[in-house]
Amino acid sequence: MPDPNGFLRYDRRLPARRPVPVRISDWREVYPPAGEELIREQATRCMDCGIPFCHDGCPLGNRIPDWNDLVRTGNWDAAGAWVAATGWPITTVAERLKPEAVYERFLAFRQGLGMEILPTHGGDRPAFDVLVDRVRAGTVVPLLADRDLSARGVEVDFFGGRTRMPAGPALLAVRTGAPLYVASMWYESDAACASLEGPLPLPDPDSAPLDQRVRLLTQRIADALAAGIARHPEDWHMLQRMWLDQRSTDSGATSPAPVTGQA
Repeated sequence: MPDPNGFLRYDRRLPARRPVPVRISDWREVYPPAGEELIREQATRCMDCGIPFCHDGCPLGNRIPDWNDLVRTGNWDAAGAWVAATGWPITTVAERLKPEAVYERFLAFRQGLGMEILPTHGGDRPAFDVLVDRVRAGTVVPLLADRDLSARGVEVDFFGGRTRMPAGPALLAVRTGAPLYVASMWYESDAACASLEGPLPLPDPDSAPLDQRVRLLTQRIADALAAGIARHPEDWHMLQRMWLDQRSTDSGATSPAPVTGQA
Protein backbone atom coordinates (compact mmCIF):
# COMPACT_ATOMS: atom_id res chain seq x y z
CA MET A 1 0.00 0.00 0.00
CA PRO A 2 1.17 3.63 -0.39
CA ASP A 3 3.27 5.21 2.35
CA PRO A 4 0.65 7.00 4.52
CA ASN A 5 3.27 9.46 5.79
CA GLY A 6 4.96 10.19 2.50
CA PHE A 7 3.34 13.59 2.05
CA LEU A 8 4.61 14.57 5.50
CA ARG A 9 8.18 13.42 4.89
CA TYR A 10 8.65 14.96 1.46
CA ASP A 11 7.86 18.45 0.21
CA ARG A 12 6.20 18.90 -3.14
CA ARG A 13 8.77 19.36 -5.91
CA LEU A 14 7.80 19.91 -9.52
CA PRO A 15 10.03 19.01 -12.47
CA ALA A 16 11.60 21.84 -14.43
CA ARG A 17 9.91 23.07 -17.61
CA ARG A 18 11.64 23.75 -20.88
CA PRO A 19 11.49 27.48 -21.71
CA VAL A 20 8.56 28.48 -23.92
CA PRO A 21 10.79 29.91 -26.73
CA VAL A 22 12.50 26.52 -26.93
CA ARG A 23 9.30 24.45 -26.72
CA ILE A 24 7.56 26.20 -29.61
CA SER A 25 10.35 25.19 -31.96
CA ASP A 26 9.71 21.43 -31.70
CA TRP A 27 7.23 18.75 -30.60
CA ARG A 28 9.20 17.35 -27.70
CA GLU A 29 8.11 16.98 -24.09
CA VAL A 30 7.43 20.10 -22.01
CA TYR A 31 9.29 18.60 -19.06
CA PRO A 32 12.91 17.41 -19.40
CA PRO A 33 13.71 14.00 -17.87
CA ALA A 34 13.43 13.99 -14.08
CA GLY A 35 15.87 12.00 -12.00
CA GLU A 36 14.88 8.67 -10.49
CA GLU A 37 15.21 10.05 -6.95
CA LEU A 38 12.74 12.85 -7.66
CA ILE A 39 10.25 10.51 -9.36
CA ARG A 40 10.19 7.95 -6.55
CA GLU A 41 10.16 10.64 -3.86
CA GLN A 42 7.17 12.43 -5.35
CA ALA A 43 5.34 9.14 -5.98
CA THR A 44 5.74 8.47 -2.25
CA ARG A 45 3.73 11.64 -1.51
CA CYS A 46 0.55 10.02 -2.88
CA MET A 47 -1.90 9.69 0.03
CA ASP A 48 -4.24 7.17 -1.65
CA CYS A 49 -7.16 9.32 -0.48
CA GLY A 50 -10.65 7.86 -0.31
CA ILE A 51 -11.87 9.79 -3.37
CA PRO A 52 -8.80 10.28 -5.56
CA PHE A 53 -9.68 13.25 -7.76
CA CYS A 54 -6.42 12.69 -9.67
CA HIS A 55 -8.33 10.06 -11.69
CA ASP A 56 -10.07 12.93 -13.46
CA GLY A 57 -6.67 14.14 -14.67
CA CYS A 58 -5.95 10.89 -16.51
CA PRO A 59 -7.72 10.67 -19.89
CA LEU A 60 -7.78 6.87 -19.58
CA GLY A 61 -9.11 6.82 -16.02
CA ASN A 62 -6.11 4.88 -14.72
CA ARG A 63 -5.78 4.41 -10.97
CA ILE A 64 -3.07 6.95 -10.25
CA PRO A 65 -2.53 5.93 -6.58
CA ASP A 66 -1.86 2.31 -7.62
CA TRP A 67 0.61 3.45 -10.26
CA ASN A 68 2.38 5.80 -7.84
CA ASP A 69 2.85 2.97 -5.35
CA LEU A 70 4.40 0.71 -7.98
CA VAL A 71 6.77 3.52 -9.00
CA ARG A 72 7.62 4.18 -5.34
CA THR A 73 8.67 0.56 -4.79
CA GLY A 74 10.52 0.31 -8.11
CA ASN A 75 8.49 -2.73 -9.22
CA TRP A 76 8.43 -1.99 -12.94
CA ASP A 77 7.51 -5.57 -13.96
CA ALA A 78 4.37 -5.35 -11.85
CA ALA A 79 3.82 -1.81 -13.11
CA GLY A 80 3.95 -3.05 -16.70
CA ALA A 81 1.50 -5.85 -16.02
CA TRP A 82 -0.80 -3.44 -14.18
CA VAL A 83 -0.66 -0.91 -17.02
CA ALA A 84 -1.60 -3.65 -19.51
CA ALA A 85 -4.51 -4.63 -17.27
CA THR A 86 -5.84 -1.08 -17.01
CA GLY A 87 -5.97 0.02 -20.60
CA TRP A 88 -2.44 0.54 -21.95
CA PRO A 89 -1.56 -2.21 -24.45
CA ILE A 90 2.02 -3.54 -24.38
CA THR A 91 3.76 -5.29 -27.27
CA THR A 92 7.29 -6.65 -27.25
CA VAL A 93 9.53 -9.13 -29.08
CA ALA A 94 10.89 -12.43 -27.75
CA GLU A 95 13.60 -14.72 -29.03
CA ARG A 96 12.15 -17.92 -30.47
CA LEU A 97 13.62 -20.34 -27.94
CA LYS A 98 14.24 -24.01 -28.61
CA PRO A 99 12.69 -26.45 -28.02
CA GLU A 100 9.37 -24.96 -29.11
CA ALA A 101 7.70 -26.13 -25.89
CA VAL A 102 9.96 -23.78 -23.89
CA TYR A 103 9.02 -20.86 -26.12
CA GLU A 104 5.33 -21.70 -25.80
CA ARG A 105 5.55 -21.69 -21.98
CA PHE A 106 7.41 -18.37 -22.04
CA LEU A 107 4.79 -17.00 -24.42
CA ALA A 108 1.87 -18.18 -22.29
CA PHE A 109 3.29 -16.58 -19.13
CA ARG A 110 3.85 -13.17 -20.75
CA GLN A 111 0.47 -13.25 -22.47
CA GLY A 112 -1.07 -14.05 -19.10
CA LEU A 113 0.29 -10.70 -17.89
CA GLY A 114 -1.57 -8.96 -20.69
CA MET A 115 1.34 -8.49 -23.11
CA GLU A 116 1.40 -9.15 -26.84
CA ILE A 117 4.57 -11.11 -27.72
CA LEU A 118 6.00 -11.17 -31.25
CA PRO A 119 8.57 -13.81 -32.24
CA THR A 120 11.87 -12.56 -33.66
CA HIS A 121 11.17 -14.74 -36.71
CA GLY A 122 8.48 -17.07 -37.97
CA GLY A 123 5.53 -14.75 -37.37
CA ASP A 124 2.74 -13.94 -39.80
CA ARG A 125 4.39 -10.56 -40.50
CA PRO A 126 7.88 -9.20 -39.84
CA ALA A 127 8.04 -8.16 -36.20
CA PHE A 128 9.31 -4.67 -37.02
CA ASP A 129 6.36 -3.91 -39.31
CA VAL A 130 3.95 -4.93 -36.55
CA LEU A 131 5.82 -2.78 -34.02
CA VAL A 132 5.54 0.26 -36.28
CA ASP A 133 1.78 -0.24 -36.42
CA ARG A 134 1.57 -0.72 -32.65
CA VAL A 135 3.62 2.38 -31.82
CA ARG A 136 1.52 4.53 -34.14
CA ALA A 137 -1.58 3.19 -32.39
CA GLY A 138 -0.23 4.28 -28.98
CA THR A 139 1.02 0.93 -27.72
CA VAL A 140 3.89 0.77 -25.22
CA VAL A 141 6.80 -1.16 -26.80
CA PRO A 142 9.59 -2.26 -24.41
CA LEU A 143 12.54 -3.84 -26.22
CA LEU A 144 15.74 -5.57 -25.09
CA ALA A 145 18.54 -3.27 -26.25
CA ASP A 146 21.85 -4.57 -24.83
CA ARG A 147 22.09 -7.86 -26.73
CA ASP A 148 22.27 -8.28 -30.51
CA LEU A 149 20.63 -11.56 -31.51
CA SER A 150 21.17 -11.09 -35.23
CA ALA A 151 24.98 -10.49 -35.34
CA ARG A 152 24.09 -7.69 -37.79
CA GLY A 153 23.49 -4.94 -35.24
CA VAL A 154 24.92 -1.45 -35.03
CA GLU A 155 28.52 -1.12 -33.83
CA VAL A 156 28.82 1.14 -30.79
CA ASP A 157 31.36 2.15 -28.17
CA PHE A 158 30.50 0.46 -24.88
CA PHE A 159 32.67 0.65 -21.76
CA GLY A 160 35.71 1.46 -23.89
CA GLY A 161 35.26 -1.43 -26.33
CA ARG A 162 33.34 -2.08 -29.52
CA THR A 163 30.18 -4.17 -29.55
CA ARG A 164 26.97 -4.51 -31.53
CA MET A 165 23.52 -3.57 -30.33
CA PRO A 166 20.18 -4.09 -32.07
CA ALA A 167 19.06 -1.32 -34.40
CA GLY A 168 15.37 -1.92 -33.68
CA PRO A 169 14.75 0.54 -30.82
CA ALA A 170 16.49 3.43 -32.60
CA LEU A 171 14.98 2.62 -35.99
CA LEU A 172 11.50 2.39 -34.50
CA ALA A 173 11.86 5.79 -32.83
CA VAL A 174 13.31 7.41 -35.96
CA ARG A 175 10.59 5.96 -38.20
CA THR A 176 7.67 6.87 -35.95
CA GLY A 177 8.92 9.85 -33.93
CA ALA A 178 7.84 8.06 -30.74
CA PRO A 179 9.61 9.07 -27.48
CA LEU A 180 12.46 6.70 -26.63
CA TYR A 181 13.44 5.88 -23.05
CA VAL A 182 16.21 3.67 -21.64
CA ALA A 183 15.37 1.55 -18.59
CA SER A 184 17.98 0.41 -16.05
CA MET A 185 17.10 -2.29 -13.53
CA TRP A 186 18.77 -3.55 -10.38
CA TYR A 187 18.04 -5.12 -7.00
CA GLU A 188 18.05 -3.65 -3.52
CA SER A 189 17.79 -5.75 -0.39
CA ASP A 190 14.03 -5.32 -0.21
CA ALA A 191 12.89 -4.55 -3.75
CA ALA A 192 13.51 -4.80 -7.46
CA CYS A 193 14.23 -1.29 -8.73
CA ALA A 194 14.24 0.51 -12.06
CA SER A 195 14.87 3.93 -13.50
CA LEU A 196 14.01 5.53 -16.83
CA GLU A 197 16.17 7.98 -18.76
CA GLY A 198 14.65 9.99 -21.55
CA PRO A 199 13.13 10.73 -23.83
CA LEU A 200 16.43 10.59 -25.70
CA PRO A 201 16.84 13.36 -28.28
CA LEU A 202 16.07 12.07 -31.78
CA PRO A 203 18.29 13.16 -34.67
CA ASP A 204 16.75 15.78 -36.94
CA PRO A 205 15.28 14.09 -40.05
CA ASP A 206 17.32 16.40 -42.31
CA SER A 207 20.57 16.00 -40.40
CA ALA A 208 21.83 12.79 -42.03
CA PRO A 209 20.78 9.66 -43.97
CA LEU A 210 18.63 7.14 -42.11
CA ASP A 211 21.45 4.68 -41.36
CA GLN A 212 23.61 7.41 -39.80
CA ARG A 213 20.73 8.66 -37.65
CA VAL A 214 20.08 5.12 -36.43
CA ARG A 215 23.77 4.67 -35.55
CA LEU A 216 23.82 7.96 -33.66
CA LEU A 217 20.69 7.13 -31.68
CA THR A 218 21.89 3.57 -30.94
CA GLN A 219 25.08 5.06 -29.51
CA ARG A 220 22.97 7.27 -27.25
CA ILE A 221 21.12 4.16 -26.09
CA ALA A 222 24.46 2.44 -25.41
CA ASP A 223 25.70 5.41 -23.38
CA ALA A 224 22.53 5.46 -21.26
CA LEU A 225 22.73 1.70 -20.69
CA ALA A 226 26.40 1.95 -19.72
CA ALA A 227 25.62 4.66 -17.16
CA GLY A 228 22.93 2.49 -15.55
CA ILE A 229 25.11 -0.64 -15.56
CA ALA A 230 28.04 1.25 -14.04
CA ARG A 231 25.86 2.19 -11.07
CA HIS A 232 24.89 -1.46 -10.42
CA PRO A 233 27.32 -3.75 -12.32
CA GLU A 234 26.50 -6.76 -10.15
CA ASP A 235 22.96 -6.86 -11.54
CA TRP A 236 23.86 -6.85 -15.25
CA HIS A 237 23.54 -10.47 -16.37
CA MET A 238 25.31 -10.92 -19.71
CA LEU A 239 26.18 -14.60 -19.99
CA GLN A 240 27.66 -14.53 -23.48
CA ARG A 241 30.42 -13.01 -25.58
CA MET A 242 29.76 -9.28 -25.72
CA TRP A 243 32.66 -7.29 -27.15
CA LEU A 244 33.92 -7.74 -30.68
CA ASP A 245 37.55 -8.00 -29.54
CA GLN A 246 36.84 -10.90 -27.18
CA ARG A 247 38.01 -14.35 -28.16
CA SER A 248 37.28 -17.79 -26.75
CA THR A 249 39.89 -19.60 -24.61
CA ASP A 250 40.50 -23.33 -24.37
CA SER A 251 38.27 -23.46 -21.29
CA GLY A 252 35.35 -21.90 -23.16
CA ALA A 253 35.69 -18.57 -21.36
CA THR A 254 36.38 -15.34 -23.18
CA SER A 255 39.25 -12.92 -22.91
CA PRO A 256 40.20 -9.68 -24.64
CA ALA A 257 42.11 -10.04 -27.88
CA PRO A 258 45.80 -9.04 -27.57
CA VAL A 259 46.71 -5.48 -28.44
CA THR A 260 48.41 -5.19 -31.82
CA GLY A 261 52.10 -5.92 -31.46
CA GLN A 262 51.65 -7.96 -28.27
CA ALA A 263 51.37 -11.72 -27.82
